[in-house]
Amino acid sequence: MPGWGAGAFAQWRADYGVFAKGRGMTEPSMTLAKPRHVLAEGDRGYAVFPATFNFKRQGKPVHEAGIMTFAMQKIAGAWKITGWSWSTK
Repeated sequence: MPGWGAGAFAQWRADYGVFAKGRGMTEPSMTLAKPRHVLAEGDRGYAVFPATFNFKRQGKPVHEAGIMTFAMQKIAGAWKITGWSWSTK
């Protein structure tokens, strides 16, 4: 499937750059609050965080509230993000 594998994030980032530029969006950042839910069983887990997506649109600050969910896997003793999603409230 296109977009999966070792180059997936680089492709997502390039696509996001095109999306953001077309909408006059600059200076993106994400702020995570205390997690609402964390579950880990064995070497797999996920975490759900209230989040705020901050950016400028046409030079004006915008703050969008939403939820970030991360799927994780423990690899060589360290938790790694294997997937993530953003949804608005």
